[in-house]
Amino acid sequence: LPSHMVYTAKFTSDTPKRFLKPKARLVAGGNFEPAPDDVFENFSPTAGPGLNRLMDAYCTYRGFMVWTTDCTQAFLNAITGDKDIFVRPPPGIYGIPHYYCFKLNKYLYGLCSAPKAWMDTLCDELKGMGFVPFDTDPCLLRLVVPSDDGSEAKEVIAEIFVDDIKWGFNDMDLAKKVITQLGSKYKTTVGKVAVNS
Repeated sequence: LPSHMVYTAKFTSDTPKRFLKPKARLVAGGNFEPAPDDVFENFSPTAGPGLNRLMDAYCTYRGFMVWTTDCTQAFLNAITGDKDIFVRPPPGIYGIPHYYCFKLNKYLYGLCSAPKAWMDTLCDELKGMGFVPFDTDPCLLRLVVPSDDGSEAKEVIAEIFVDDIKWGFNDMDLAKKVITQLGSKYKTTVGKVAVNS
């Protein structure tokens, strides 16, 4: 597959905007990937506005605190496994012969299967922590820890939107533990604060 570099500039959300830093990303030409036999092979669910409103309403009703985290360079965390994906070096890279190609160990942005691979990777990690996905929507996962003294159970709900996770919880310590554990595996930020980096 071909690849190319995408250059962008990151700005603050202030008015007027202030320049923060330049960014560069290697992107694969996923539009050249062969079409899969099963059209749902690359399908990746993501939280929509209806689920987002439901999450907000539930957290408000239950009096939960809500945090949002961002997994930095999310797709690069998904391992290709036994799937062989090769990309040509982007144009303008010197020192690499034109007939070379890269065999990917992890997914790149631009690949059609990258969103599904990341969603599967993230969900497997959360399930390993004890989260259970809802039957009706795999983008919503819930962890319930019963209390020993008969009081209200500790609960954490995760709503996944690609690389952003909205957390609703009634126990700050449990939420911090879950987010810290996730942050130890994937580069994660809460607002502008990095987790375990």
